[in-house]
Amino acid sequence: MYLLSVLAILVAISMVPTILSDPLNQPIGDFTIPSWIKNTAGWWADDKIPDSVFIQGIQFLIKEEIITVQIPAVDSVVEEIPGWVKNTAGWWAEDKIQDITFVAAVRYLVSQGIVYVEREQVEEPVEEVEEITDFYMEVNGSNCCLNWGYVGEEYRFQIETFDEKRGSPIDGVTITAKIISKGGELRYDFGQVTTEDGFYKNSITIPSLDWYAGNILSVTGTYNGVEKTIEKEFEVFYKKSKRPTCQHISCYTFTSVSNANDGSTFAELDGPREIALFTIGSSTYVIVAGQDDDGFEIIDISTPSSPTSAGSCADGASCDATHLKDITNVAVATIGGTLYAVTVSYEQNNSAKGAISIFDISTLSSPTQEDVIVNASGVILFHPYGLALAEFGGKTYAVVAAGGNNGISVIDISTPSSMTYKGDITDGGTRELKGAHSVAIATIGGTTYAVVTAINDAGIAIIDISTDPTSPSYVGEMEDDANKELGSPNGVAIATIDGKTYAVVVGDDDGIAIIDISTPGSPTYVSEIEDDADKELDYGRDVEVATINGRTYAFVAAYEDDALAVIDITDPTNPSYVNEMEDDADKVLDGAKGVVITTIDGVTYAVVTAYDDDGIEIIRILG
Repeated sequence: MYLLSVLAILVAISMVPTILSDPLNQPIGDFTIPSWIKNTAGWWADDKIPDSVFIQGIQFLIKEEIITVQIPAVDSVVEEIPGWVKNTAGWWAEDKIQDITFVAAVRYLVSQGIVYVEREQVEEPVEEVEEITDFYMEVNGSNCCLNWGYVGEEYRFQIETFDEKRGSPIDGVTITAKIISKGGELRYDFGQVTTEDGFYKNSITIPSLDWYAGNILSVTGTYNGVEKTIEKEFEVFYKKSKRPTCQHISCYTFTSVSNANDGSTFAELDGPREIALFTIGSSTYVIVAGQDDDGFEIIDISTPSSPTSAGSCADGASCDATHLKDITNVAVATIGGTLYAVTVSYEQNNSAKGAISIFDISTLSSPTQEDVIVNASGVILFHPYGLALAEFGGKTYAVVAAGGNNGISVIDISTPSSMTYKGDITDGGTRELKGAHSVAIATIGGTTYAVVTAINDAGIAIIDISTDPTSPSYVGEMEDDANKELGSPNGVAIATIDGKTYAVVVGDDDGIAIIDISTPGSPTYVSEIEDDADKELDYGRDVEVATINGRTYAFVAAYEDDALAVIDITDPTNPSYVNEMEDDADKVLDGAKGVVITTIDGVTYAVVTAYDDDGIEIIRILG
């Protein structure tokens, strides 16, 4: 049997020189065929999917110029795909033949008109995206993840409405969505809804094998008396293969929703650095540290497309505050039922050279400074930057990373009108705390730890702050080397995945590092992603971790790349670069420094501070 298989392959390959000698073919050159194409070829060879799905994959290769083919004028068309082509696809999927042989078969299909590709790039087909005078609607975009589904699993779709192609989102478009068979039978009616923020998404669990093969998602949108319909075909299969069919890379799109700049409306956004998020009732707010304005701005983002100023405070100005010069960071806490903002300031031109303050912001329009602790002998607050809040033992603490002191301090803020300095720990020449910059809090096994990035030591330190806050205990560390992305680390965030705790670190090594800190005394370097020409990770200043649709992502504010980058870390051992948004003339991302993630009305948003643009950018994340 093995000999017969080998002979069959040799017979098929013997046909390849004839195909390659055809004048329509080009030199193969360098190419990388996506793995999902090989999966599709294998399923087709095994008769698990129809010819149409396989042909769609081939058309993708040609349209994306992964395979270069001259498109001939075909007078006669071969009605069926020859059997030897299916055999070739199957052997290629099993790695029995090389890519060049499979490519030759693809070129044969094109030459015979079996695979049809337009000679020139044209506008997207009417059934995919249709532009009319009054509004523009798109269903699923070019998202490959939404072109098929499996019995017993969820089929998802998303609809976006704009005032024009690549324009601004518009509300009030009446949407009617149905799923019908190719024979016209109604399979499910989603009813009628109206878009909000230009967006609507829904899903349905495919009930049975009755939905097998071809289905049509029919969407009708009505706006100002104008109606349009888009129909999207999707395939249904019985059982999901173990082979990956679509990376989550393609399943998320980023849209710039709005931005806010320093000026008369937003008075304290000059040189924004860090940002914090909080809610009051059903309203969502961010508070931004405006370093060059020596103050902070509170912004209502409950309507993401139209942020408004809710309040502000500046050193020696509107709220009679002191020690806000060169403010670098801000955090928010509720203590005794009252909302407070905690700030740290460099105070470069003041003799103190550093301070921590706490403000009552329960009346957003009128923040009130409650207390201040300044840098002094025995107080580790010289040039502070990192700030994190922790609760343990029934009290609330602020943990401050002070680069000028090469250490951290722990401050009890449970009584806001009288903060209490509890304790500190410094580098001492033997620890990874020189140039202490950012800090994140992790609770592991009932103990609370501060995870600190140290710019000058190129590493991180793990410190027990809850066993005795008056005497923080150095527990573990990790240093940079040639195999790690820990050079000049800046931002750090904590992620809990499958019962383990990880530190996610970004910095001037132009990459992201993932470290398992589940055993704090013995952290383990797990994985990394480095910046390159196709990524936006140059000088990551801040990182935020969020879970969306069951997957965990790291959002990176990249200062030198003027961008927000997103990495899927659901499998910490194998992170994947997902998507990005770069600065341009219409966005506020120049000098991205801080980022927070929030969900408003079921939609996820990123809010990014832009130091060089003097403002913030609000980005909608669709998936």
